[in-house]
Amino acid sequence: MNKNLKQWFCLVLSLLLAFVLLPASAESAEETAAWKEKALEAYEKEDYEAALEVILPAADAGDPDAQCEAAYLYLFGMGTEPSVEKAMAYFRLAAEQGDPEGLLNVGLTHLNGTDPVQSAEKAAEYIIPAAEQGYARAQYILGTLYQSGSGVEQSDEKAAAYYRLAADQDDPDAQAQLADCYIYAIGVERDDEKAAEYARLSAEQGNARGRFYMGWFCEEGIGMEKDLEKAAEYYRLSAEQGNLFAWNNLGWMYDIGEGVEQDYEQAAECYRQAADQGFSLAQVNLGNLYWNGLGVEEDFEKAFEYFSLAAAQGDPEGQVYLGVMYELGEGVEPSVEKAVEYYRMAAEQGYALAQTYMGEMYEFGNGVPQSWEKALEYYLLSSAQGEPRGQFDMGDLYYYGNGVEQDYEKAAEYYSLSAGQDYADALYSLGLMYMNGEGVEQSDEMALDCLRRAAEQGHAEAALELEYYGK
Repeated sequence: MNKNLKQWFCLVLSLLLAFVLLPASAESAEETAAWKEKALEAYEKEDYEAALEVILPAADAGDPDAQCEAAYLYLFGMGTEPSVEKAMAYFRLAAEQGDPEGLLNVGLTHLNGTDPVQSAEKAAEYIIPAAEQGYARAQYILGTLYQSGSGVEQSDEKAAAYYRLAADQDDPDAQAQLADCYIYAIGVERDDEKAAEYARLSAEQGNARGRFYMGWFCEEGIGMEKDLEKAAEYYRLSAEQGNLFAWNNLGWMYDIGEGVEQDYEQAAECYRQAADQGFSLAQVNLGNLYWNGLGVEEDFEKAFEYFSLAAAQGDPEGQVYLGVMYELGEGVEPSVEKAVEYYRMAAEQGYALAQTYMGEMYEFGNGVPQSWEKALEYYLLSSAQGEPRGQFDMGDLYYYGNGVEQDYEKAAEYYSLSAGQDYADALYSLGLMYMNGEGVEQSDEMALDCLRRAAEQGHAEAALELEYYGK
């Protein structure tokens, strides 16, 4: 038996031993204590047949705790052949007595399809009374129902309230979910410090999601001091528990050398752990490593394969990269029509870089009929999101008067927005405008600053201008 599962069963029995049910008589209390003690001894020896022999008479005599224990043993096939039917029968017996654990588990059968009557409304009928008895797990599950609007009227406020009730009883999943509520303002006002507090409580109990959040908060300095080394540590702990977000983020830290020494091979391995389980963000990142030959042998076909997997899931970044590969003919036969298809998919999801690429396809009539109007439409969308290439393209339209009335001041405005993000082409164009006093007040100092910043990024024309001016 899995060691963690064994520890979990021992914990369940320990809690049951401590739980006061106000028995009808001292004799029945002694009987209850006796079966629990014997069952706990059997669990500790991993003798599940003996545990079942002790538990079944108590369960058949109507003890709801014993009924739930018997249900778990049948459910997981411990000491007996697995039987979902018998497990559910014992959970129902406990639920009929109002036992919160029995109520919750019967409710869950209506959610996961174990019961023939799969109904969120039916599930809520069982889970609500369990939650109202203060059963933490039921409170957490009820919170998820309110958040998704499954079986109950959707309410982020009620969801957060139930998460808090469960979190304050140390339910680690509820603590992680409450951190999510505070960081994304779901049913509560955004509060980074409270998000960090609940993430920490969850992580301290070894919860994978809580550890992921702690990694993220440490990486970004959300609700706490920024600490990249701690971020990598939390991501690693969460990843080792199978959290795909954590595998991806740990890979990214190795990719860019944040909190750990830069190591593309380690980055590739981390990405692969998540990518091969269908995690689209990691598929995109691993595809990029294959495309650029970082940590793995350069392989355009592999890159195309991973981008395709991500794109098939609707990942807009994967769709953009797939479009670029079709446009360039890398890893696949070139097809501007296919490139447009994938750019459009991502653009329709509001992905800014895809909107820029769609604008460029329309500007140059590449795979679509040339249209300054459509180019302008897409550039406006991407530049409004702060995408630097789109801002540069908008600057070009105004500088040359393509599709708009020529306006040097507008051109300089868009070039400046893009240059503020160190986009090399925009720095070069803005530098020339300062040099010539076009749309801005003439300034050799500003011109040279822009040209130097562009040249430092390898912009050849900017370097030539600096050489011409002896700078």
